[in-house]
Amino acid sequence: MEVSSGFQKTFTVSGKTALSLGTQRRSRIGPDTTGVGEITIGLAPAGGAVGVAKLHVFERTAVAVGFTATALKGADVIETVHVCGRLDMDAWVGLSAETTSVRVFAFVPVKGDCS
Repeated sequence: MEVSSGFQKTFTVSGKTALSLGTQRRSRIGPDTTGVGEITIGLAPAGGAVGVAKLHVFERTAVAVGFTATALKGADVIETVHVCGRLDMDAWVGLSAETTSVRVFAFVPVKGDCS
């Protein structure tokens, strides 16, 4: 799944040991509209005081979900990060300011604190 800068994708997640992902809804970044059983992954462009692109994750799932995200500038890979999902609060990761999109994959249930 790929998320472009300035947009977010929302989809359902089911399962506790093996995850199943539902159909994706794409929208511009906006208020959190993540429903029960869903996860939203958004990519905010670089700007403001921080100066980095921000991969923001909202989870309202039965189990915390972790995944791998590859930051892209056009078709070129810039960096790859692992995102540790949380149920108690939203998660985010700073990415290179040059990031134009991210490819997210390898979704897994999170056990413990991801350390």
